Amino acid sequence: MAKSVTEIFESLLPAGIAKNKDTAMGINAVYQFDITGENGGTWVVDLTRSEDWVSKGPSDAAQCTIEVSDQDWIDIIQGNLNAMQAFMMGKLRVSGDLGLATQLQQIFSMT
Repeated sequence: MAKSVTEIFESLLPAGIAKNKDTAMGINAVYQFDITGENGGTWVVDLTRSEDWVSKGPSDAAQCTIEVSDQDWIDIIQGNLNAMQAFMMGKLRVSGDLGLATQLQQIFSMT
């Protein structure tokens, strides 16, 4: 399981996308993740590209931005916190295209 936010974005997520590339490419969107907290940062997942999907730093092309704390993010990825519940509790915030946010489950079920 993921031990850090960086590990999720630098290894687990790209590996999951590569294994299920057709599903990920079908989403065809750019996501920005603003992870708050001591071990946070900003990452972009660009599913409009054929490779190099994950990069660190913000993107002006992001269609959907997710903001969540570092610990809540790790809990979501590890299955200890349901993303929809986190959203309803105000622990996870979405800006931009909410429809794209609902498609994230397809991406993160790959990791």
